[in-house]
Amino acid sequence: MRVVKDGVPYEYLINRRSNNNKLVVFNNGAVSERAASVPVFQRHSWANILKTSSIFCMDPTLYLNSFLQIGWGIGKNENYYLENSSLILKKIIDRMDIQLEDTAIYGTSAGGYLSIIMGIYLKGAKVVADNAQLDVRNWIFKDALDSVITFSFDSISDALMYRERFSVIDAFEKHHYVPKIYMHVNLCSTADNTTQLVPFLKAAETMTSIKEYNDIEVILHFNPTGGHNGISMDEAISFLYNILGE
Repeated sequence: MRVVKDGVPYEYLINRRSNNNKLVVFNNGAVSERAASVPVFQRHSWANILKTSSIFCMDPTLYLNSFLQIGWGIGKNENYYLENSSLILKKIIDRMDIQLEDTAIYGTSAGGYLSIIMGIYLKGAKVVADNAQLDVRNWIFKDALDSVITFSFDSISDALMYRERFSVIDAFEKHHYVPKIYMHVNLCSTADNTTQLVPFLKAAETMTSIKEYNDIEVILHFNPTGGHNGISMDEAISFLYNILGE
């Protein structure tokens, strides 16, 4: 499905199971070397395995320049693509006659970041984020962040106006809401533990404007050889089924 809003394409790959009213929404991580033609729907083959319905989302930020491999939904200047995509998706889910309370949003790395922010807009949905970025300003690959800022904003000063697009803590505070989040983290990955999880927990201590809070469950894995890689497909699907009551 392709929806064009203000000249920007928002694309979704949808698989509706007629005999199941649970849904898993997937968000892309980085698109390696842009080898694949866009749109890219990572894990789309899972649709054939899942007994739930599924929707796979494409981040149109990648269309800003063919150099980009990652976009975090940041969009262009005042046009916040991730917000627009989430609100469009909310209408799609309603038309599918599926409740947000029966919806899980899943992603790893940048896809985990997209999923957490999306969970703010899809109030009631659960989020499963695996080795997610939580503050992209701390991400170890600085060139990726610099590239997104270069193509997304006319100036760095413009980017500084939108802190909530770069930090989940700032997004929580802006919207006064924290979705239910299951956060998987590999303790053996410096990129995820030291530069993301620990600063996130420290920043969370200072939140003051949250009106509606759902618990964040941090699930720590110990995988010395796993690095930034997420949990396996079988583990992920089993976990998603569990939180959806399947």
